[in-house]
Amino acid sequence: SGQEIKNLCYWLSSYSNKEYKKFLVKAIYKEGEEVDFDKLKKHVRKTNSCALLSVYADASTWHYVALIRYEKGYFYGFDPYYVKGCKEDKKGNELWSLGKFEECNLKISIDFLKRDGDEQKYQSGKKGDRECVLIERIDR
Repeated sequence: SGQEIKNLCYWLSSYSNKEYKKFLVKAIYKEGEEVDFDKLKKHVRKTNSCALLSVYADASTWHYVALIRYEKGYFYGFDPYYVKGCKEDKKGNELWSLGKFEECNLKISIDFLKRDGDEQKYQSGKKGDRECVLIERIDR
């Protein structure tokens, strides 16, 4: 839920205030209109940066996926509930499960994610309902 993901942000960010030299991250919770996919693609292009994005698992269930990189109109990510051997290809190749369970197992078109109001698997929903966590490694 949104509250649990906010708690995760607080917990992750609290490590930057401690003596943990190998685990320094900044986590920022974004919701609604703050979830801007053009800014998100710039974020995941940064070294050691990723995002956790809330998407539909089906028409009534929300689910988080990790977006690890962005290339040529697509986010590459990791879906923890990915079923090995499952391949999806929506019309127009908006999203693909890449067929492996290593690093990235998901490829999603930025245009597919931006659609406002759709309730298809891996879409982010209406602009007012979107949630995302930006995670960035801190260099000290």
